[in-house]
Amino acid sequence: MDRNEIVDGRARKYYRLTDEGNALLRAETQRADRSGGRRRGPVIRPAGTG
Repeated sequence: MDRNEIVDGRARKYYRLTDEGNALLRAETQRADRSGGRRRGPVIRPAGTG
């Protein structure tokens, strides 16, 4: 887990995607694109890159 926050009285937990998880996500996204998958969701960037 990266951090916790309380927003409007509700707890939020934030997690970072590992390098391995990011590679798996990219591979799955490419596979979905090749198979005519739906439009991609939001871009997930490694922490600290914007």
